[in-house]
Amino acid sequence: MAGHNDDSVSVDAAGAFPDRWEKVGAVVLPALAAAASLAVSWQRWINPFVDSGRELDVPWRLLQGERLYRDVTYYYGPLGPWLNALALRLFGNRWLVLELVCAALSALLFLLLFRLTRRAGGLLSATVATTLSAALCMGAPRGGAFIFPYSSSSLYALAGAFLALDAMAAPGRRHRVLCVMGLAVALASRAEIGAAACAALVIAGLRSRPAARTRAVLADAAVAALLACGVYAIACAGIPWRDLLSDGPLAPFFGMPEEWKSLYLNVSGLAQPWNAAARIGVALLLDAALVVAAGWLALPRPDRPARRHLFTIGFALVVAAYACSPLADPFGNLPPVLAVLPLVAIVAAFARLARPLEERSRAQFLLFFFSAAVAVRVLFGVALGPRMSSYVAPALPGLLATAAVLAFDLLAPRLPAPALFQRRLAAVFAVVAVLFLFRIACVDNGPGIVKLETPAGALRLPARQANAIARTLSYMQRNARQGETLTAFPESGFFNFVLGLRSPLRQDLFIPGVLSGARDAAAAQRVDTAGPKYILLCNRPTPEYGEVAFGRDYAAGLWREIEDRYMLVEAFGRARPNAPVGAKRFFIRIYFRAPRPPKAAQLPTAGPWRGPSPTLALLQ
Repeated sequence: MAGHNDDSVSVDAAGAFPDRWEKVGAVVLPALAAAASLAVSWQRWINPFVDSGRELDVPWRLLQGERLYRDVTYYYGPLGPWLNALALRLFGNRWLVLELVCAALSALLFLLLFRLTRRAGGLLSATVATTLSAALCMGAPRGGAFIFPYSSSSLYALAGAFLALDAMAAPGRRHRVLCVMGLAVALASRAEIGAAACAALVIAGLRSRPAARTRAVLADAAVAALLACGVYAIACAGIPWRDLLSDGPLAPFFGMPEEWKSLYLNVSGLAQPWNAAARIGVALLLDAALVVAAGWLALPRPDRPARRHLFTIGFALVVAAYACSPLADPFGNLPPVLAVLPLVAIVAAFARLARPLEERSRAQFLLFFFSAAVAVRVLFGVALGPRMSSYVAPALPGLLATAAVLAFDLLAPRLPAPALFQRRLAAVFAVVAVLFLFRIACVDNGPGIVKLETPAGALRLPARQANAIARTLSYMQRNARQGETLTAFPESGFFNFVLGLRSPLRQDLFIPGVLSGARDAAAAQRVDTAGPKYILLCNRPTPEYGEVAFGRDYAAGLWREIEDRYMLVEAFGRARPNAPVGAKRFFIRIYFRAPRPPKAAQLPTAGPWRGPSPTLALLQ
C-alpha cells in the first residue's frame, strides 16, 4: 500500500474494492460479521456446567470480601477477575454486565488487530482478517465465544498484547507508553499470552535498526514485566507457595496435573500424531488447490472475457456438491482449510528474520510470531465448526490476519492478475464464514433448545438441562435462607452466582486433577467442618480428562464424606435414582446436610433471589 517504505511488495486494494467504499467497508463489514455471529448463537454463550460458572462466580466472590488465590482458586492472572468484580459492583450481578465487558474488549481487540494488520499489509487484508475474525470468534461454540469466553482473562491478555504489538510497530514516545501498558496488562492477565507478546517484541527489537530502538524495546519490556510482577506481588502477598503452585497462577506452569496434560495433548493434536499429520496433509492439498485455482485458473483474456467467470462457476459447483454430500454434516466441523495456519505462521515469522527488520517487515514479524506462539496450544488442532475446541478461538484473529497478509500482500503481487486473485480469495473467505455461521445456527437453534429465564439473566439450553436447572433454582429459592451455603459438583459457580449463595470451598471447579491426593482429603475435611448446607450433583461427565464420573472415578474420598453427612432431598431429570455421573440421561440431585453437628458454615450474602421463579419458554 502507498505510504510504506519497505522491501515488501504489495498490491493496492483499489483493485478489489472501489476507493470510496474502502474505509466504509473496513468499519461496516466487521460490525455486520460480529452481529451475524451473535445473532445465530444468541444467548447460547453460557454453559452452566463447563467453565462459565467460574467466570461468573470468581468476580462475585471477590465482591463478598474473599481474596483471590487465598479464598478462591484461580489459575490465571489477577487482572481479569479484579476488573470484572469492579464491573459487577458498578452495574449489578447479572451476566449481561460481563457480556458487555467482553464485547468492549472484543471491539478493542479487533480494532488493534485491524491496525496491526494494516501496518503489516494493507487495508484489504486488514478488512478481510478483521471481518472473518469477528464472524468466527464472537459466537464461537463450546465456550469459545468472545462475548462470553471460557476465560475472559484471555480477552484481556489478547487486547493488551495487540496494543503492545501495534504500539511497537508505530514510531513515537507516546506509542512506547502504550506498548508498556499493553504488555503489562497481557502479563497480568494471562502470563503465557503476555510472554508470547514479550518474546515477539524483544526479538523484533534485537533485529531492528537503529540500535537505539533495540535498547528502547528492551527497556519497555523490562518495565512492563516489573509492573506485572508488582500486580502479582499484590495479589499473592502472604499466600503460601504450595497454594500458588496447586490452586493459583503457577499451577499451569509448575503444578499441572497429568489429566490436564492429557487434555492439552488432545487439543493440540499431538496425542494422535498420525491423525494430525493426515489432517495437515489434507489441509495442504485443499489450500494449495484453492490458491492455484484463484491465482491461475481461467484468467481473463481480451479475446475471451467470459473466462473470468469460470472460477466463480467452478467454485460454486464445488461448494454445492459439498453441501449435498455426506461430508456436509451441519452438526460437524468444516473441512480443515485453516489447519495449516499455525505452521505457516511459524515459517513466515522466521523467514522475516532473514534480514534486519524495517518498519513494515517489523509489523509483519510481530504479527506472524505472536500468532504462531498463541496458536501453539492448538498446533495441529485448528478446526472450525460446532465441535471446535474453545482454545481455537483465541488463536484465530492472529492466524487469520497472518493468512490475509501472506495472501493479499505478499503472494498476490507475484501473480499474473493480483486484483482478481484478491477478489477470488476474499470470496472464498466469505464462503467459509457463511458455512461456519450456518452450522452454528443449526446447532444453537434446534427444536430441543428452550429459553431459561433466571434472576441473573436469560440463556438458551437443551430442554433436558434447562428443565432440571429451572426446577433446581425454584427449589432453592423456596428453601434456602440468607447466609446458607451451597456447592455444586463438578462445577459450582453458575448456581452460586444465580442464587446468591456462597460456597465454603476454595474451588468452584471440581474436575479431574483438581482434588488429587491431599487436596481431596482437605476438601473432605472442609465439608465435614464447614458444610455447605446444600450440595448439588450434576450429571456433567468429564471424558476429556480421561476420568468420567465425579465421586466414582475421581474425588472419591470427598464424595464418601458427602454421602456420610448429607441426605438426598430432591432429584430432577429422568435418570434412575442411582444413575452415576456420566449416565445417558441428565439429572441434578439436591443433598441437604444431615441435622447433626457440626453445623454448616454461615457466609453473609443477600441470600437467594426472592423474585419470580425461573421460567422456561419453548422456542418456535
